[in-house]
Amino acid sequence: MGLSVITIGYKNIEDIVKTLNSVDKCEKPPHEHILIISGLKVTDRLNLENQFKMDYRRFFFDIDSGIYNAMNIGIRHATGTHCLFLNSGDSFYSTKAISMIENSLEFNHCQIYSSIICYEDMCFVRPARKKTFFGQQDSFAHQAFVGVLEKDWNDRIYYNESYGLAADHFWMTKMSSLYNISEYTETLVIFELDGVSSTPSLKAIKKRLQGRQYLSSFLVSIKYVLYLILGVSLYFKFVAWKNNYEKH
Repeated sequence: MGLSVITIGYKNIEDIVKTLNSVDKCEKPPHEHILIISGLKVTDRLNLENQFKMDYRRFFFDIDSGIYNAMNIGIRHATGTHCLFLNSGDSFYSTKAISMIENSLEFNHCQIYSSIICYEDMCFVRPARKKTFFGQQDSFAHQAFVGVLEKDWNDRIYYNESYGLAADHFWMTKMSSLYNISEYTETLVIFELDGVSSTPSLKAIKKRLQGRQYLSSFLVSIKYVLYLILGVSLYFKFVAWKNNYEKH
């Protein structure tokens, strides 16, 4: 068994390099590291391929039509038994992160870990599993979610690209309904609260309604209103307070 680390990047070379360094600093390399990157200059592509060339690493440039299409390309090309999306700008919390994951891999088991989320100068520890706004559903951070990869890529779980910002939620929900979940208290990753799926949106609400997830759409609607009223910084503080996140 082995872990396929998949990194999606768009234009920001500094964030891509940050994530590459994080992977290469780990005591044990992953089974493979796949990067789906778009929007870079030709010179930047060549520099990445030369500077970060590893036997376990593959670069794909400008072949995707968007972030969730890029994630699906990564899933399709992966040869491991499990996958983790460590996207550009994300980093492992510890150099032992990959060893920690691979030493606990089991067939038909996903893994979830705690993570550190940051916005500006604020950082909080997010537990592996938390309840949604009224405590009705489990919620995971995709940055700390290790999914299962079936051997036949036709049998794998892919992102529904038409769901846009809600695609993360539906991908992890489907994974958790088909496979067992192994939960760990260790912190796996650090990520910034500026990703496309980190804040509530009207599209996410619409897609949950289309998927007949009425409670989930109602909860996201409340979060969206709070987000509009409070703004990003206060919304982040409110979420941390509501969920009793510890400061890091």
